[in-house]
Amino acid sequence: MPKEKEIYSAHSHDLGITFSKSIGSTTYLASAARAKDGEITHTTKRIIKPSIDNLPVWMKLYRKMMPQNVGGAYKIAIRKELNKNNGKFCGEIYVKEASFVSRLRNGVVKFLLALLLFGIIPHFLIALLPITNSIAISVLEAFVPITIIISFFVLTYALVMRKANVGKYHGAEHMAILCVENEEPLTMDNIKKQRRIVTDCGITYIFSLLSIAAIVSIVTFIFISIEFSILRAVIRIASIFVAHIIFAVIMKNFKKSENGAARIFVRIVCSFGLFMQNALFVRIPDDKQIEVAIVGLKALFEMDNEDV
Repeated sequence: MPKEKEIYSAHSHDLGITFSKSIGSTTYLASAARAKDGEITHTTKRIIKPSIDNLPVWMKLYRKMMPQNVGGAYKIAIRKELNKNNGKFCGEIYVKEASFVSRLRNGVVKFLLALLLFGIIPHFLIALLPITNSIAISVLEAFVPITIIISFFVLTYALVMRKANVGKYHGAEHMAILCVENEEPLTMDNIKKQRRIVTDCGITYIFSLLSIAAIVSIVTFIFISIEFSILRAVIRIASIFVAHIIFAVIMKNFKKSENGAARIFVRIVCSFGLFMQNALFVRIPDDKQIEVAIVGLKALFEMDNEDV
């Protein structure tokens, strides 16, 4: 029986890092943090993802295209625990499963926010400009949401992230996972040799997705004339799902390719996200952040070994 693929991911915050490793239906999570007194503490959790065998075909396709963030609620609970206890873990962290009503409510709120961002705001802003060319209007409608999102991230960085350690923990997270993927011993010197800016990052995903979605929506409206602003907004929201499929196909088929041209192509597709990582979100870590990363990953490996 072939060995199941191991998928690593992580989430950084201002006190530490939460690492996760998925093998089949099991996700292992280990979070390490440095308390205000300098002590590094950690906690772990094992999550069994629900089977999709009994789901309808359309839901199976959706789950495969838009994989669920299994540890999302756990990561939120971790931050609450650390903030309450000066950066220390003080016991078992419990996560309450979201109800169907809660998920539905969140979905409706997200859709309405998307409608506002991709439809109503661009429509009223462009209506103030003396532009009648349909192509110019399509281009502006596509890039107004991106401009708003970038402005939000820049403001967040200026007010919060620049003064916090989250950027350094983010860098340590990337470098530590690369060290593991390159099958090198998890030491301070080996981690420091790794790249800080990577394609496997949520920031790269978000901004690459926005770039591809903008191109998809511009091309769509060049060939299809639609005047109704709400329908144009819905099509632009749908373009994000199309962009997700395009991005997923590119990353799956070309990211690990040994072909030089394929690697360059991936870097071009991810270039906007890589730039945003380097400019705002991923800083060079010092020894303190790397030490936390080592503790977290070692705790993750110990969990996996217990199941062998």
